[in-house]
Amino acid sequence: MIKKTVSLTILILFRTVLLDGYAQPDHGPKLLKENWAIQSSMEISGSGSEISSPRFQTKDWHQATMPSTLLEALVNAGEYKDPYYGNNLVETPGYFEVHAFNYLYDLPEDSPFSVPWWFRTEFVLPEGDDFIWLNFSSINYKANIWLNGHLIADTTEIEGAHRLYQLDITEEAIRGNTNTLALEIIPPVRGTDLSIRWMQGTRMVPDKDAGIWYDVKLVRNGKIKIRYPHVITELNLPDTTVAFVTVSTDLYNNSDKAVSAELTAKIIPVGNIAEGGNSTGDGETYSFDYCVDLSPKETKRVRHVVRMERPCLWWPHMSGRQSLYDLQLEAKDADSTLSDNQVVRFGVREISTTLEDFFPDVDQKLVRVYYVNGKKIFIKGGNWTETAMMEENPQRNKAEILHMRNMSFNAIRTEGFWGTDHFFDLCDKYGIMIFDGPNCCSIWERWDAWSDHSYEIAGLSLRDQVIRKRNHPCFINWLLASDNPVPLRAEKIYVDIVNEYDGTRPYQSNSMYSTTPLCGCTGLDHDPYPDTYIYLHPTAWYGKKDVIENEDGTWFGKYEFLELNTEIGPGGEQIPPMESMVAMMPKEDLWPINEAWKVRQSSDEYSVNATNAFHYRYGRPADLESYTMKAQVFQKESYRAMAEAFRKNKYAASGILIYRLNAGWPSLCYFLYDYYLRPNGAYSAVQQAFEPIHIQYCYDDSTVVVVNDLYKGFKNLDVSAKVYNFNMTEKLVQLKTIDIAPDDVIPVFKLPLDIEGLTDNYFLSLKLNNEQGGLISSNFYWLSTKYDTIAQYTDLMNLPQTSLNAHASYHENGEDSEVRINIGNKTGKLAFFINPKILRGIHGEELLPSYWGAKYFSLLPGETREVTVKFDLKDLEGTMPYLMLEGWNIDPLEISISDNMDVTPDFHYRNLQILKEVGRGEIFDVSVIIKNSAEAGKGLLKSRQFLLMDGEPYTYKRVALAPGEEKRLIWTQLSFKEKGTHTVQIGAMNPVEIKVK
Repeated sequence: MIKKTVSLTILILFRTVLLDGYAQPDHGPKLLKENWAIQSSMEISGSGSEISSPRFQTKDWHQATMPSTLLEALVNAGEYKDPYYGNNLVETPGYFEVHAFNYLYDLPEDSPFSVPWWFRTEFVLPEGDDFIWLNFSSINYKANIWLNGHLIADTTEIEGAHRLYQLDITEEAIRGNTNTLALEIIPPVRGTDLSIRWMQGTRMVPDKDAGIWYDVKLVRNGKIKIRYPHVITELNLPDTTVAFVTVSTDLYNNSDKAVSAELTAKIIPVGNIAEGGNSTGDGETYSFDYCVDLSPKETKRVRHVVRMERPCLWWPHMSGRQSLYDLQLEAKDADSTLSDNQVVRFGVREISTTLEDFFPDVDQKLVRVYYVNGKKIFIKGGNWTETAMMEENPQRNKAEILHMRNMSFNAIRTEGFWGTDHFFDLCDKYGIMIFDGPNCCSIWERWDAWSDHSYEIAGLSLRDQVIRKRNHPCFINWLLASDNPVPLRAEKIYVDIVNEYDGTRPYQSNSMYSTTPLCGCTGLDHDPYPDTYIYLHPTAWYGKKDVIENEDGTWFGKYEFLELNTEIGPGGEQIPPMESMVAMMPKEDLWPINEAWKVRQSSDEYSVNATNAFHYRYGRPADLESYTMKAQVFQKESYRAMAEAFRKNKYAASGILIYRLNAGWPSLCYFLYDYYLRPNGAYSAVQQAFEPIHIQYCYDDSTVVVVNDLYKGFKNLDVSAKVYNFNMTEKLVQLKTIDIAPDDVIPVFKLPLDIEGLTDNYFLSLKLNNEQGGLISSNFYWLSTKYDTIAQYTDLMNLPQTSLNAHASYHENGEDSEVRINIGNKTGKLAFFINPKILRGIHGEELLPSYWGAKYFSLLPGETREVTVKFDLKDLEGTMPYLMLEGWNIDPLEISISDNMDVTPDFHYRNLQILKEVGRGEIFDVSVIIKNSAEAGKGLLKSRQFLLMDGEPYTYKRVALAPGEEKRLIWTQLSFKEKGTHTVQIGAMNPVEIKVK
């Protein structure tokens, strides 16, 4: 065993506030979660010394648990209504409208959050002579902190939403009795406070998220304290059979006497398969120790390099296992008494990048390409955000990570320095890489408004975040800004911090294309900026010459976005499925579109552009039921085209981070899954486009290509492409057998553009099978014979109704459940845009979260497909799972999964209003009340209710009814041209005769 000590003495003042590193002693932390109360400073009198005494009365305060923002605590206490529902946010005291690019805004003077608020709790400490530390992982924005009548830190020390604090409270703490802690928190009142900024998709809440974001901890240790452990892993690339693991940590002598400290370290492989991970626990255990002499209040840094043979490597999702190790550190004093211990979880991996010029003969941007463990990797992900009130929700965090994996994501961007330690642990466990940095359109990028103090707080914030996150293998890149390159003064501060406190990850000045003195060329971009956020026709994503504005207000053209695009998406309006609309606002606000919609939409021209394109291509919806269904189709078309354009062009386009992955509240723009964790049409598009082996159609040149992201090749793959007319007659078949190399893209063949007799709207079915005939990938497109910029798909409304059959089997694996479903279309019609759901009990609400292998897919006549869905057994809440199938032109089908019995409710009709006799050509109306016959449950029964005239479908209306709910359907402007006896029929009703004179 090699012993080697490298010491670095660091001067520490006794009362200085120290930042708290990521790792925590496994025996020490006590979370201060319960028994908090908050109150506005306008409602109480008394000094901090008085408020932090046990005698102070708080009977009129609002009870709270931590962590919590002010607004969250007040909502939970019943003081304010849920701001996520209806128009409640706008009606919340202190709400103010913020324009997307109004960077500097102060809280209104009459806001209840423009004054300090007090956060108070009491706790008991055991007897002992150990040292006690009070740790905060975020306080927004400033604070004076009092304990037992003593001011232990003030606003000169506690400032910055992204700062981490560790306060020595040994002298002020009371052993064996009640301690009273009181924080006077000053919200980020000024627009120049370096706090938080919500962007498109999430509204700024009135308190600007003032409060305590993450856990408050009490930590105890003996004379010796372990601080700031840091693990660096390096590989001898291209050889990955040896790794060099550098372990460093500071040892701090808490006491007033000299001590001899012994540090013992062990590196142990982690086995987490039973908890849902894939780290096997295989591999060697390594250990080393040091002896260090420490003067009173002295810090020394120890450093040791471990040569690790045959390491188990950490890989991103879909590239390999996420193998992890635990570094266990113990510090003992001279008599071998345990003084402190910490556990740091890390992964052995190495990140590197290159700047590539893929088109040296043309004026093209350099592209940054990422490598993990020496292997090139295509970045697939999105921009992730926390919820608007910064609520702590570990179950939600896990669900979001599992949604990412279900879409084959390997990366996210956290624009805003946010996320809990638990969230980062999940990213480590499940292989989601993180691009981290501050957010745009805020004081973080208004350097002209910065003071010297602003630079200081910004530097300290970055330092704390780097130390907090540097041991997580999931963090792969530091972004020093978002939309704009940092000026030289800030760049120097940031670069020095990143190099000093990390030094292992790439960093760029910002997330757009720029070149700066210290960072060099970013190789990243948001192109086609600023049109990144508007709707673009599918062809535009592939790139053509010249930009053209069309009569419908949409754009088409050449956008040179061949780079790693860190912020891109067909932005603007993004309407979720019907169930989410019902969940987010009261019935009276659902339709027609009103102010309750506008507060949830993008507040700029991007929404208008997308809405215009949506209406042009699919027709203006007449009701909410049609709106929500058409929106999913529109989303799938546009998001799939964008994602597949990047897939075709890898690595000239080295990755894509979609704007956005999610929204922080129930939004009507920018997300792949909504606040309720319900996937939408965009989710389905991205899930399909990001699958590791993928077959796709390219809108720019009508080629069919196969993309392979795996590090292994495949031989004898069968490719088929079939073109169908709108009536499903087969017009073209092309077949080819191919081989594909590892991590490659190959064109297979080009489809002809001049197929004779093709209808205006037609369909393309692509399939990729292995040599045993097993399906690897499939894709289904609705296309137009018109040029893409003027294509319309209103003919889809005329698809005939069809029905499906299904057989489901249920499998349990501990708390994890899986349902495998064979869905068949035995009709001669296309089953378009099928949406399967698991219900919580018969006729119940949709089980969320659930992770489907496919949603919003189509089945050709006679086709059968197996799909799987996974979910947590606990989420059923004791009910039995049921399957519901619905879709664009699908008769609803509900079956019990236990015995596959059809339990689909009927529609009941009553109060038909129709004239018995009309004149030839006379205009008349027909209406009827339709009801969901189910007597219990919360699920929506969706269908097209057709109006048939003389037995032929004339038109229809979509319905979505909860159990027992009824609605009047009205058809207007009807007439018969021929006299005689005619029939009118609605849905499953019997035909009614009407005489025409």
